[in-house]
Amino acid sequence: MIYLLFGPDKARLQNRIKKIKEEAGVTDDGINYREISADFDASAIISECSAMPFLAEKRVVLLRGLLASKNKELLTKIAEWLPAVPLETELVLVENEAPDQRLVITKTLHKVGKVELFANMTPVEAVRNIENQVAKAGGSIDKATATLLQMYLGTDSLRVNNEVNKLVAYDKKVTRENVELLVNAGYFNTIFDLTDAIATRNTKKALHNLEKILEGGESEVYLVSMIAMQVRNLLIIQDLKSHGLSESEMVSRSKLHPFVVKKCLGQTRNFTEEQLVSMHKGLLDLDIALKSGVADPKTLLTKYILDSII
Repeated sequence: MIYLLFGPDKARLQNRIKKIKEEAGVTDDGINYREISADFDASAIISECSAMPFLAEKRVVLLRGLLASKNKELLTKIAEWLPAVPLETELVLVENEAPDQRLVITKTLHKVGKVELFANMTPVEAVRNIENQVAKAGGSIDKATATLLQMYLGTDSLRVNNEVNKLVAYDKKVTRENVELLVNAGYFNTIFDLTDAIATRNTKKALHNLEKILEGGESEVYLVSMIAMQVRNLLIIQDLKSHGLSESEMVSRSKLHPFVVKKCLGQTRNFTEEQLVSMHKGLLDLDIALKSGVADPKTLLTKYILDSII
């Protein structure tokens, strides 16, 4: 079988590689498993894939970054050979970015192989993943705490797995208090920093935080959903504040986490209701633009931030 695996969710992608190897009965002993990630040579690759398994039924060959090499002669030779990959060989091509669909090798892989995208999870999927990982680790967690943990961590499933293991090792019952005690709310705080920079008209800080978030591997669509959630929270808290409610009453009425309410209270002083409504409408337009591919995602996000600051 031939596989093309790509996408930003490295943890799930690595688990898929692990499963392919397990199903083939192959370990990392170097006998029936070979990984090539540089100095690609068509003849060497074909020879490696054509070798018979040693005292086993299957052999796994993993090519990491072959398509990204953009070596036309190499890719053409491999594309022509792909239909002849022996049944005894599991050939796995792994790429960081989505491959160019115009390439002959990409079209061939769609015909003779299995193409799998490992995209970042949506917030709902990420919460469900946290619940599943906690249960798998022998712990328990309620929906509200899983949602808080997801907000702290974003959609990085590798980091989620590490943090879940740490939390369950500390206490089988994962509580809000333990999440606040043990988990760095880095991603969540960066979202607050971004909206705070917009509120204070700090263009340099806003663009720095945008760059920081994107470098962390989060998808543009997910970032838009997180900004939208923050803007909605600000509108809710601003409305409750206008009715003279105390902070504890706001927590009770809004059902938001006390940490979120406190952060939002500090930011509402820098926004008018009209500004927040305008930002929310802008996010709807941004979401449509991102999904329709009218321009580069980073360019669209940068324009949205600059428009919000003006």
